[in-house]
Amino acid sequence: MSVTIRAAGAGDERALAVLNGFVQELHVAHRPHEFKAADVAEVSAWFGPLLTKPTVLIRLAQGAGRPVGYVAAFLHDRPENPFAPARRWCEIDQIAVEPAWRRRGVARALIETVLNEARARDIGCWRHRALRRGGELARGAAHRRGPTPRRPRPSPSASACQWRRPRRGRPSSCCPSCRPSCRRPALPRDRPARAGPRGRRHRGGSRP
Repeated sequence: MSVTIRAAGAGDERALAVLNGFVQELHVAHRPHEFKAADVAEVSAWFGPLLTKPTVLIRLAQGAGRPVGYVAAFLHDRPENPFAPARRWCEIDQIAVEPAWRRRGVARALIETVLNEARARDIGCWRHRALRRGGELARGAAHRRGPTPRRPRPSPSASACQWRRPRRGRPSSCCPSCRPSCRRPALPRDRPARAGPRGRRHRGGSRP
């Protein structure tokens, strides 16, 4: 069943509070020292003034004739100051979808809607605050939009491997932790046998 995205307006406060409760329960369960159980009436009153602010984008997903998800985004406009240039960005603060409607593209459609509206206002920069605190739903929706670029980690070089002493005559090798305490490369294992200092024969890859 398809969903439609519309702007939240007067009369949607309770629906937003109920949907917010699904995510708030996860917050309380995983971070009880930072969040508390929310009351529907208090959350409804909190949403009321936001519905009329031009810098707040609250969009509802309608499915089966009722709201099944929402997203709340804030548009920031910071003027230039002595420390930074002027900047405008869109911050996705909240996103929630009813459990029965998850994994149907609802969250992705909500995110794309607010981002398109932000781009229409010449706001191309955005960040996802819900990713840091919203749990699995927000991370999954953002992941399906595309991976976040990360700086590649430098691969450890062969000379930065720790030397591991052989045991019971086994050939020496590099340890998997790749600690930078050793600078000697491991000896090859296919070298021919040679005489040791006491006349014993061993392979070049092991220590007497």
